[in-house]
Amino acid sequence: LDNGKITKNIRTGVGNSSLVVAH
Repeated sequence: LDNGKITKNIRTGVGNSSLVVAH
């Protein structure tokens, strides 16, 4: 699990937050 990727997605916005949930 890439925590750095998750952090980037959260910073980008809600749309990418969905990706975090998917992973």
